[in-house]
Amino acid sequence: MDFKEDFLQLVWKYQYFDRRDLKTTDGQEIQVINVGFHNLTEGPDFRDAAISLDGLILHGHVEVHKLTSEWKQHAHNSDPAYNSVILHVVWKNDREVKRNDGTQMPTLELDGKIYLEIWRKYEQMLDYDQKLPCAHGLQNTPSIIRFSALEKALVERLQEKSTLILAILDKTRGDWEETAYRWLFQCFGFKINSQAMLELAESLPYKLILKHRTQLPAIESMLFGLAGLLPESSDEPYPSHLIKEYDFLRQKYQWNSPL
Repeated sequence: MDFKEDFLQLVWKYQYFDRRDLKTTDGQEIQVINVGFHNLTEGPDFRDAAISLDGLILHGHVEVHKLTSEWKQHAHNSDPAYNSVILHVVWKNDREVKRNDGTQMPTLELDGKIYLEIWRKYEQMLDYDQKLPCAHGLQNTPSIIRFSALEKALVERLQEKSTLILAILDKTRGDWEETAYRWLFQCFGFKINSQAMLELAESLPYKLILKHRTQLPAIESMLFGLAGLLPESSDEPYPSHLIKEYDFLRQKYQWNSPL
């Protein structure tokens, strides 16, 4: 059957396969502890997963391919970033592969393990020309179920956000202004750069922004400097001024280096 790699990613994400007597291609027993977080940017497909191999608990990432040989085709064997992959999930194991450091890659083959009902639903969705394959079933879904699903999603979203905010509040020892400041920075980073923006806010406390609130060049020099966005030197007047300003403030506030 013809299918795309993202189908296998969903199969792993939601564990739509027979997990009884799971073994790697070389016979090691597998227990899935945590499937990991689906990574939609560069790098392994699932981050921060956890599995047990013959009783040994491993923490790392999971990579998904249709064929094992795609590991080398995608140059993962020469990329040190993939040395932390603890499991290679594939449809067909057509060859053995190794990490960049030369260690053997544990491989799970899903051929014959995916539930038949999942295959049927996947085939049905492929037959629809609509942008959302399941859209045709929305009108047949009772309104109480649609409302409950939306309400559940809303509550979960609010709970997730409030947990993150309260964690920041705990770090700032109850300082709501500093908490709001850090949360704003994190939101400005959106999904990809949220953590980097939060670290920038932690390195440049709100009280320093207030202290220099009438000095825009000082604020810009601190932000750009701590973020590592200032060049070592410049022939342009304003960037050159920011570099000198940041060098002074870096020594004043004892910042060792950019983030």
